[in-house]
Amino acid sequence: MAWDVTCPDTLAPSHVVDSAQGSGRAACKAEATKITKYADLNNSHIFIPLAFETLGPCGPQCLTFVKDLGRRLTSVTGDPREAAFLR
Repeated sequence: MAWDVTCPDTLAPSHVVDSAQGSGRAACKAEATKITKYADLNNSHIFIPLAFETLGPCGPQCLTFVKDLGRRLTSVTGDPREAAFLR
């Protein structure tokens, strides 16, 4: 597994138009950019782009990964708060 973390600035001039259209749009765009950048890794790795916006929202693939990881942590430790700690 390989991942690349990015934190787009929600209010940056390059993201403000997307951000005005909806919450998490800058993160979605950042994830799409990372997927394109690392397309060659799909043959040998599971690639997950992790995009967290500066004002809080994250991209859909990031959200899915964090939820899955939180669920797995909870199953190992038995502590239902693990997902909340991770977020």
